[in-house]
Amino acid sequence: VKPSVDAVLRAMGFGAAGSFTVNLEKWTYTPLNAATMGESITAALYAENAPQAKLTGGMATGRIAGRTGTPDALTLSLRGRYVTRADVTAVTATPSTVQPPILKAGIFTWAGITTLRLWEFSVDFGTTIGRALSGSGADGVAGFFLSRDAMTATFVIEQVPVATYDL
Repeated sequence: VKPSVDAVLRAMGFGAAGSFTVNLEKWTYTPLNAATMGESITAALYAENAPQAKLTGGMATGRIAGRTGTPDALTLSLRGRYVTRADVTAVTATPSTVQPPILKAGIFTWAGITTLRLWEFSVDFGTTIGRALSGSGADGVAGFFLSRDAMTATFVIEQVPVATYDL
């Protein structure tokens, strides 16, 4: 079973590989290179008693952040082609029962020191969304693409004795 954020992570320029050992199912996401990165997604916004808003060919940028003892949060921005609004039957939503990942304990290794305790982290995936222009398109846009700038990571760790490591 793929994680619920699989499509979004692929639209952010990540590839997925699964490992299916009994009781150890695991998905690993790695950044793809510029030649192959990014799968587009379709996103729809359903509001009660209102027309549906839809985006096709969507590409995403985003970041993930967490703090010890709280659920990790994935923040994203989608960009794609707007589809004319339409009246649709309201969707009956079923809330997810999957517990979001919570940073309960983390081992942070820096310069070979493994006793540093991680309190908080954030990772910006470092992607930007560009437009491919086309003279033959009604709106002049052929589609969207991702480019990878620079991934940025921020960590808040507990100060350890100077004898252990002089930060």
